[in-house]
Amino acid sequence: MRDVSFACNALISGREAIVPLRAFTLPIGNWIRGNVALRDDHLVFSMNRMSALHQSDGSSLAIPYRDIASCQLGRLAVFLKTVDLETPRGTVRFRTLHRWNETLLGELQKRIAGA
Repeated sequence: MRDVSFACNALISGREAIVPLRAFTLPIGNWIRGNVALRDDHLVFSMNRMSALHQSDGSSLAIPYRDIASCQLGRLAVFLKTVDLETPRGTVRFRTLHRWNETLLGELQKRIAGA
């Protein structure tokens, strides 16, 4: 399969904003802007430069498909859809532009099934 990439925001268990910004992320979570790329055997979430400056850990996140226990469409608030992954590291949520969430979910499910 060819690599595909989506611009998105991610909420990653265990990732925190730098100390001065934590009070602002508590009510809504530490949503990080970047790109999720689906590769042959794993996905990679890379933060954009501005987001990386505001994180206590600005490194990319790589998750092998075999480590994803479940992948489903979730909800943020009432109307925003997310793509929710359950991994050994915890929950990872991706939020793309509205119409791309289902496309991201479908691509992920195909790759997880083939892992």
